[in-house]
Amino acid sequence: QLYCKNVWFMNEMFLGDAIQLCPDLLLLHYDFESFEEVSAVVAEVLHKYAGKYNGYVEVVSCDEAYVEIYVEPEDYTGNDIYGFLYSIAEEIRKDIFKHTECTASVGVGQNKLLAKLGAERVKPDACCVVKDWRHFFDGLSLWKI
Repeated sequence: QLYCKNVWFMNEMFLGDAIQLCPDLLLLHYDFESFEEVSAVVAEVLHKYAGKYNGYVEVVSCDEAYVEIYVEPEDYTGNDIYGFLYSIAEEIRKDIFKHTECTASVGVGQNKLLAKLGAERVKPDACCVVKDWRHFFDGLSLWKI
């Protein structure tokens, strides 16, 4: 989010609307080539984990992707599947930082919506495993969804 003279801007806001709200808004240009390079490195990291757990990667944009993995009971010890999934998410996040020096938010859920909302909840640099969707949505406004 951007801040300009007591006006909050959302990332999804059209630039023209933002300029109308704040005519003296300072705009910074992206370094698209560097952004693409980092995005490619992140994709490599994600593909490594997808390969390790017989899954696949769905790249949505240069800064968002989904990794579906298949975990077998022999992949983890004990009954704590959620703890195991959290450790994988942490490994991914740390691996991304190691190779790019960029932070990452990782959400783990039974579907894309839960994973995305989990990642949104812990931005800019953490993991969230959604164990119980009812508890996760409790008190969450529709605007947040």
